[in-house]
Amino acid sequence: MIKALNFFKFAVMVTIFAVAGVSCSSDDPDEPNPDQPGVVEPNVNLAKALAGSYKDVMHCSVMAQQFEFADVDVVIEANADGTINMNIEEFGSQPMAVPALKIEKMAVAEKDGVIEIQPTHLEGNAPFNGNYLPYTGSVKGSSKDGILTLELSLSFGSMPAMICTYTATKSESAL
Repeated sequence: MIKALNFFKFAVMVTIFAVAGVSCSSDDPDEPNPDQPGVVEPNVNLAKALAGSYKDVMHCSVMAQQFEFADVDVVIEANADGTINMNIEEFGSQPMAVPALKIEKMAVAEKDGVIEIQPTHLEGNAPFNGNYLPYTGSVKGSSKDGILTLELSLSFGSMPAMICTYTATKSESAL
């Protein structure tokens, strides 16, 4: 009888601790992440804030040579899971042609009032002189007050890396 009573007391205590632990946690996506002070968990509202069309100059450099490509369109779509899809239209011309890039499921987060697009790895094949040339790279970015800033790095085959920056304001029709 005493064993059964002690087991019952133990089971009640475990239940109380479990309920107390669950009731004290937060499932609000706008709450700061305790593991990274100043970082807010990704959520749909951040993705929706980024969604829209942007158009401006893509500034690129390859081996200290500077290039500018005018009127490059970037379209961002919000996903229901709080990620974004980014479409960067093709820009440049041979031998500096960059194919259209569709980057899916990019994570976003907020830090100190800035929406950050988390670094994303790129990999694919681009048309080049009638063949396909493999490429790798990365893209990351941020947005504050409707101004999108991107950093894009691409390497085609064994060619040197192309480093590009892009800053554009969301088009009025997208606001």
